Amino acid sequence: MIGEKLENLLGKKFPIGVADGQAIYEVVKVGLKNCRVKWVEDNDINPDGYVAVIGEEGQLSTDVVLQKVSWEEQMDLHTRQSENWHNSHEIGSVVHYHNGFASYIRCEIVVGPKGHEEYEGVACCKPIALVGKWSDYDLKWDSYHVEKVRTGDLFRPHASNIWEYNPDNRSFHKDDPTKMEALVLAEKPIVLEATLKVVTDRIEINIPAKHDTETETTEISERANNLLNVLQEDEYEAEVHAEDGNIYDFNRKVSKCAMQITQ
Repeated sequence: MIGEKLENLLGKKFPIGVADGQAIYEVVKVGLKNCRVKWVEDNDINPDGYVAVIGEEGQLSTDVVLQKVSWEEQMDLHTRQSENWHNSHEIGSVVHYHNGFASYIRCEIVVGPKGHEEYEGVACCKPIALVGKWSDYDLKWDSYHVEKVRTGDLFRPHASNIWEYNPDNRSFHKDDPTKMEALVLAEKPIVLEATLKVVTDRIEINIPAKHDTETETTEISERANNLLNVLQEDEYEAEVHAEDGNIYDFNRKVSKCAMQITQ
């Protein structure tokens, strides 16, 4: 058994972690205690171009090489199984990506459209809803996952993260996402004319109350107009700088900011 494993090592490739990437080596000679390995020069196989501390060619323990090769083959198997699942799954069917802690993304299996940078002609997941247990923060209109659902941003996760992939693993999940109602997602806040009118009215009310001179009134009016311009130019994420340097988040404190301008 051990002899067979050793024979199969010759020519095998495996990675060694280096910095923020990895270096790929090939087994060129096999021994009972040590193996001779050589750095792979092929840029397609070894794109990071890193070289490990053993140099372009060196010696590693046979046990270490066996472990690294075995791990790499196991990862390759998992990847192939995932790819096969995606490629064989029915187009148009609905699946559930498990984001962790009972939060799921309901997806439709679609074929990537022509011209798509990553998934042209490839079966992948299109987010259509969030179900399960999500925090209030995750459900805000500008949160990462809400944006993905809104845009239908395609992705192709490892199939082991999909609830429907392996029925044997469902015992780990107490909840069944297929029976969950889609959560209501927040819409983008829009600056309506009524909102701008409230701001304008507050400014006008406070001008005569706190400022009597024409010069002061003119200055405040200019600052008020600047505020309104900012709100109109970027109605979704406007940040307004008050005179004292404070920044007020538009979505929550636009009225307070208007009051600040007139002080």
